[in-house]
Amino acid sequence: MDVDTKLESLGKCGCYQALLFVSLSLIYLRGAWHVFIPVFIAADPGHTCNLPPKISGNINDSYIIPYSNNSGLFDNASDSYLAKASACSVTYYSDTGDNMSRSCDHGWKYGDQFDSTIVTQFNLVCDDDYKAELSTTIYMIGTAIGAVSLTYFSDKFGRKKLLIVCLILQGTIGVGVAFVQSYIIFTSLRFFIGFLNMGIGLTAFVMITEAYPASVRTIPSVAVQVFWAIGIMFLALFGYLVRNWSHLEILISVPNFLIVLYIFFIPESIPWLMATNNHQQANAVIDWAMNINKITHQKHSHQKPFKYRVEIIPEEEEEEEEEHESIIKSILRLFRTKKIRLYTVVIIYLYIVNSLVYMGISFSMPSLHGNIYLNLFLSGLVEIPAQVICMFVITRIGRRIPLMVFLLLCGISTIGGAVCPVSTDNGTSLVWLKITFFMISKFAITGSYSTVYLYSAEIFPTVVRNLAMGIASGFENLGSICAPFIMYASKKIPILPVVIFSSASIIGCFLIMLLPETNNQPLPQTVSETYKPRFKDVHTVNGNGQMSTEL
Repeated sequence: MDVDTKLESLGKCGCYQALLFVSLSLIYLRGAWHVFIPVFIAADPGHTCNLPPKISGNINDSYIIPYSNNSGLFDNASDSYLAKASACSVTYYSDTGDNMSRSCDHGWKYGDQFDSTIVTQFNLVCDDDYKAELSTTIYMIGTAIGAVSLTYFSDKFGRKKLLIVCLILQGTIGVGVAFVQSYIIFTSLRFFIGFLNMGIGLTAFVMITEAYPASVRTIPSVAVQVFWAIGIMFLALFGYLVRNWSHLEILISVPNFLIVLYIFFIPESIPWLMATNNHQQANAVIDWAMNINKITHQKHSHQKPFKYRVEIIPEEEEEEEEEHESIIKSILRLFRTKKIRLYTVVIIYLYIVNSLVYMGISFSMPSLHGNIYLNLFLSGLVEIPAQVICMFVITRIGRRIPLMVFLLLCGISTIGGAVCPVSTDNGTSLVWLKITFFMISKFAITGSYSTVYLYSAEIFPTVVRNLAMGIASGFENLGSICAPFIMYASKKIPILPVVIFSSASIIGCFLIMLLPETNNQPLPQTVSETYKPRFKDVHTVNGNGQMSTEL
């Protein structure tokens, strides 16, 4: 395949690839900030109703306090009554025996863990406590829509242009969010931040994938997920240092403008340029990359082998793709042929399952005992060994088998954590064992998540790759949206998350058997190329005139 041959000609891990990897990984890192920032900006530091005027005492303790009776609360009351404040009501006690409860008519007093959050600023407690989660849900809906729509423009107009526009827009909106005084405006702007965030993250990931030839694509495509984990840990540090939600929002938004400054100097994706017939610009990028990697054209042409293949294409082969298509036609292309349709459906399911289980486990982190900042930091830290192990495993074994093992392990460990008792009959604590099961589940789903992103980027042809990943990521957010509702429902049905998370993971394990292995295979450029045998004999004439066979 010509595009993979050109990528091989640039060298596998030179300065050009390193420059792209670091630059694009930093973009990927900052995406975690916008996803997990509600852990801090939407946190409830604890709240208690304010008592009416003329009350003295420590209302944080919510104990009964004498109050002078001049408000007409009771028809038959003596000179005084007592008031007791709780989280969502104030109870008044008359010395005649009459009691009365009222809502927090005088507002709330909040804990001092944060200087401010959207909960404290907009009073999102009691009857309005659902609004904090609603804003996150709307953010997720924004990411779902952005994943489908923005990635189409990336395939049509280029990766680099989309990154620049989206980074500037998101940074501007993010800074603007910090100054809003309305919950509705805040939630609306968060929708657009999510809309832009998924497009930015997916495009950066695809550019990293397209920068490397098939033979070495695995490690950088998975290593970028380590930057995501580092982003989570940095957010924990930011949240600890900056306790004001608006200041924290500005802190994570300003880096967008700094990133744009160096994005101008990053070249466009070579596979995209070639797939869209921009051969002159592609050659210019290749020449520039060769200079950076110190590869001379003469040496490259001398060592370049001549390859010829015998390819078998079925009658169901897709017709030649049009250069300009509408978004509807591009989406239909994913379902027009049997093989691409199967790939699309299975990948969409895997995205939903990984997102559902990953976010479900992440949402349970705050319920663990301990410091909220440390918990978030550890939730990011535990992902790093999963990513490192994943890099080595899928490089040596492939994509399909490790992905199946990760999902199966996640399902089994989730069941194990649910059935494991807190202690034995003789009183020996088994809390450590339950936590171990929990950590294994997080480890496994992290490895699965990393693998499925790489797998989906390799299985689809270039002309629809970003769109296919965008659509899958759009459905992926269904898992993110459903996860908090499932965790909420677990208060009444404790077994529900275990049943859903474990069964969905195990079903996904078996569905992967329907997909081909993509390890060390060239990226397909067109839909028709997906029908070529994934493992075929490639006869190579080397520089000595001898013929070798690559499998």
